[in-house]
Amino acid sequence: MGFQSDYSHVPEWVEKPDGYKKDDMVKYEGNVFKAAFWSDKPGEGDAEKNGWRLYDELYDVTSSPLTEPAKIVAYIPTWRKKEKFNYANDEMYKNITHGIVSFLMFSETNLGEFEPTSLDDVNEIITDVVLSGHACGTKISIALGGATDYGFLYLMEKIGNNLSDPLLNRAVQKVVDFVESNSLDGVDLDLECWWDKNSDPSKDRGGRKKDDGPHPAGRGLTEFAKQLKQAMPDKTVSAALFATSWYGNNYDPELIDYLDWAGIMTYDLTGSWNASPVGPQTALLKIRTQEDYVWEQQGEWPGKGSADNPILSVEDSLWYWSNPFFTNWQGSGQNIPRNKIAAGVPIYGYDFAYGKEPDDLSGEIPPGYKVIRYKDILSQFNNAHTAANGNIKVSGSTPRPPFVSASGNYPYAHNIYLETPETATAKLNFLKNVGAQGVIIWELSNDVLEEGKSIIKALYKNSGNPTSRPPLLAPGKPGDVPTINWMKAILASKKLSELTIPGTHETCATTASNLVALPWTKCQDRGLKDQLNAGIRFLDIRCRHTGDTFAIHHGTEYQNLMFGDVLNDCINFLKANSSECIVMSVKEEHTPDEPKGSFEDIFNSYVERNKSFWYLDYKIPTLDSVRGKIVLFRRFDTNVEEKLLGIYGKFKDNATAPIPEQANPPFLYVQDEYNLPATVGGDIIPVPVGDIKWKLNKIFWLLDRAKSGSKDTWYINYASGVCAPVANPGDIAISINPRLREEVLARTGRCGTVLMDFPSDDDIKALISRNI
Repeated sequence: MGFQSDYSHVPEWVEKPDGYKKDDMVKYEGNVFKAAFWSDKPGEGDAEKNGWRLYDELYDVTSSPLTEPAKIVAYIPTWRKKEKFNYANDEMYKNITHGIVSFLMFSETNLGEFEPTSLDDVNEIITDVVLSGHACGTKISIALGGATDYGFLYLMEKIGNNLSDPLLNRAVQKVVDFVESNSLDGVDLDLECWWDKNSDPSKDRGGRKKDDGPHPAGRGLTEFAKQLKQAMPDKTVSAALFATSWYGNNYDPELIDYLDWAGIMTYDLTGSWNASPVGPQTALLKIRTQEDYVWEQQGEWPGKGSADNPILSVEDSLWYWSNPFFTNWQGSGQNIPRNKIAAGVPIYGYDFAYGKEPDDLSGEIPPGYKVIRYKDILSQFNNAHTAANGNIKVSGSTPRPPFVSASGNYPYAHNIYLETPETATAKLNFLKNVGAQGVIIWELSNDVLEEGKSIIKALYKNSGNPTSRPPLLAPGKPGDVPTINWMKAILASKKLSELTIPGTHETCATTASNLVALPWTKCQDRGLKDQLNAGIRFLDIRCRHTGDTFAIHHGTEYQNLMFGDVLNDCINFLKANSSECIVMSVKEEHTPDEPKGSFEDIFNSYVERNKSFWYLDYKIPTLDSVRGKIVLFRRFDTNVEEKLLGIYGKFKDNATAPIPEQANPPFLYVQDEYNLPATVGGDIIPVPVGDIKWKLNKIFWLLDRAKSGSKDTWYINYASGVCAPVANPGDIAISINPRLREEVLARTGRCGTVLMDFPSDDDIKALISRNI
């Protein structure tokens, strides 16, 4: 509330010999405190004995707003398959950044193994979710656990009581195998079953004092997350955590060290879980007194009010989890970094005329009132999305809707509280302003996709994310997909250095000024467009600096092409095939012709015309970060620090060498020994020829290194060559390429980037196929 409230009348805390009396208020380190009893200094000593209680936070002092697009994370339940929910609907995935399939549960009797029924349910939908999500640029994770998964609780408790239990490694490997085999982007940990399985209140695991430390299962969860992150460093690891201290103290605050985000389940904060007065569904800001909502009520209360069950809010949860001065009867809060938090948005409401349905496991009726899906509320109340304060007032004569089991009219006037597009975006904007990562949504199938009514669409529009994102498609068999877009079948998290990429040497060298020069100049028999369509993704572009432009040359020979023509072909290809990226090696060729400005200046002028299509960082990127882009592989020097313009790829002439030479592992490893020695050939009359075996040995040596070397080293292997005056590039290629293709097809694993002269379709496909 610090954004909205004026606390100019509240003094700053100063040390007083007599301290402060009950109900005094002070400001201290960006927070407003109120004394519950005699108090000295905020935040000192035992939380229960220090009289100060956090009253409000001055977010403009304590918080740094989110500077990047917010995460819109939605859970995707498996059980909607029964109602023919369309898990392949692209429109859903275009409006979320992350989808989490829910839930893959663990066996209670065979700890560490997946529960068979939940595994079957997940397997029924996961292909549709992954393919559709990735096609829209949405990352997909699997949620482990859930509100009825006692197998997960027992597993984590066993691990927490013995961190060296071999069950930990087996469970981690099982999860890793599942994530990898289903092309998932991560895992979400949902340890929720802190209540007794048979609803025995005396066995509830809530109410733990902070000084007692985390529950053993909470410690186990931290170790589980740690091991998962170590096993899958490029994958997302997140967790869903309870919003308040009642169950929140069961978690280990060190868990956050191994999470990309912690999803705080504030969507569970309703106005009432028992007989307390009703109130808003997941209030955003702290509610000081329940009586504030009395005027909203119609008719009688559903039950007698209870002063010890406040209507909790997103703000209350934010303070418990992240404010260092939070205290309550259980002790201090969790004090985790706020920039690791995402908070819950419910796509459902509560009807306070009915209690919940009996629990599936125990048969008991849990406390609280009936949950109604947002789309069901809209089906009866067409303007529910515009309901003021997310509150629908239902008269006693209103017919009961079909999703309520009883027939006839509602028995009395009452309220339905729900989330609306307006209240949801207010939460998101608040969270962005205080530096949180975004929102988690329960759950995707509850929404409608109609403009103006859809909650996820409203959230996405306010998130700062682009209207469309390049695909992150799952790996399959690249050799089986059209060569025009073979990268769509590659795991998005792979670095380019991990791929096998077909390329061409002297990509645009297709002509010469005379017939004598032609066989020594020509290195390709098809143009750039055809090469890209055939699957070539590494281009070797040689530019002569002419005035304020670049002309494409091979040595002295102009190729009837300008650099702008090359870029137009590349950009048009990427616009039509957004799953692909193009690596472009740019090298200065021949002598400058009346240059205007430096080579670097002219290059930058080309970049500025279409800057959004370029990747100019010095780091080797992951595929998902460069889909739809040209990755600069720079073979020219600049006037600025090397790291400021592309991947620096200038290497020794006619050599095989790592770059840098002393690095372990090196950043690049390049083989370009193009000047073949001559040897004697000919079946009848001995004639000098290029030593093909010598060149093949050079190529195969780097293929071996690419297979066994670090995934962070980019291996670049030129299969091209010449042996003047006895063998031109075509002579070499006609002998090299078939043997190279045969060798590639006989191998498994990475071959690195291989640049060829005159590659055939079969040569290109052979390399693409090694990405399986």
